[in-house]
Parts: sequence; C-alpha cells; structure tokens
Amino acid sequence: MSGDSSASQKASKASAPSTKRSKRPLWQKIVLGLVALVVAVIVLAYVATNGAAKVSNEFLKDIQSKQADQAYSLFSKEAKDSTDQTTFRETVDRIGPLLNTKAKQTGRQVQDSTGSPARAQVTYEIKGTDGVNYKITIQLVKQDDEWKVNAFDSSKQ
Repeated sequence: MSGDSSASQKASKASAPSTKRSKRPLWQKIVLGLVALVVAVIVLAYVATNGAAKVSNEFLKDIQSKQADQAYSLFSKEAKDSTDQTTFRETVDRIGPLLNTKAKQTGRQVQDSTGSPARAQVTYEIKGTDGVNYKITIQLVKQDDEWKVNAFDSSKQ
C-alpha cells in the first residue's frame, strides 16, 4: 500500500499548479505597457476620425448629388441656427454640379478634450467640372454621440 500512496502523491504533485512564474524585468513591463497604450490611442483615434470621416463623406456626396435636404439633416444645432434650409438648398444647387467629380480626402483630425464636445476637421481636394482645383474643409462636432457638420468651406487652390 505504501507504493500506492507514493504514486498518488507523485500524481497530485504533477497535477498541482506550478508556483514558479517567469518574471519579466521591470523595463520589459514598462515597454509592454507603453506599447499597449500607444496601440490603444491609435485605435481610439482611428475610430474617432473614421466616424467623422464617414459623416463628412456622406455630407459631401449629398452636396455633389444635389441632395440638399439630406445634407442639411447632417448639420449640427449651431449650423442649423446659422443657416436656414432654403438658403442652403440654393447653395447646394449652385455648387453641387461644380463639385460633382471624384473627391480625394487629404486630411482628417479630431480634437477631444474634457469638458467640451469633440471636434473634427476633414479636408478634400476636388477638381471641379470647371477644371479648377478646390479644397473643401468640413468642420464637425460631436452632439449626442453623433458626428454633425458644424461648418464647411470651399476655396480655389
């Protein structure tokens, strides 16, 4: 029987978790922590700018296809307060056909600070149907967890 108990002790030692853990040096833990932080910041920035870019792409597409009411629905509260829908329709009727070519997104950035709503800016280059290159800048603000167009501007380059 003593042989049996020695075999069961060996089996229980083999199945018991090892108390030895591989310890990483402190500098490796710090580096891994910093890498994880950088990756998290990049992912958050991508998600934030991607949402803003999606709304600005939709806004620009609506202008290009002369869908003024759909574009106006993407306006922030402040933008709607400063521009009435009729005036905006007239603007879209005038610039929509001019900008109805392929748009190239040239930049996007997001500013997010504690205590104020997140803001973003997306810029595009468009060669107008008149042969002139235009820079379109769309300013966005986050309202009720949704990106809204706060302002837009077009200028010749």
